[in-house]
Amino acid sequence: MSNFRAGFVAIVGRPNVGKSTLVNALVGSKIVITSHHPNTTRNPIRGIITKDEFQMIVVDTPGMHKPKTALGTRLNQMVNENIKSNYCRLARC
Repeated sequence: MSNFRAGFVAIVGRPNVGKSTLVNALVGSKIVITSHHPNTTRNPIRGIITKDEFQMIVVDTPGMHKPKTALGTRLNQMVNENIKSNYCRLARC
């Protein structure tokens, strides 16, 4: 029987703290736009890391913050949806 593992990892945090840079570093190529401007990532972006013993899907999410606009509210909703979606995959909700 194989010890191969697979799973999802959501990168969640405040705006402009390096979530996209981390995802790019983990994946090994530039798949996510990075900028010094907050809220550059507007949609969740997935990258795949495949090794002999595991496969990991890394999800870059928009930054969580106290929204002041409808856009900010929607970005926070997307983050919460991704957290719930990834959790339910693991917990079999």
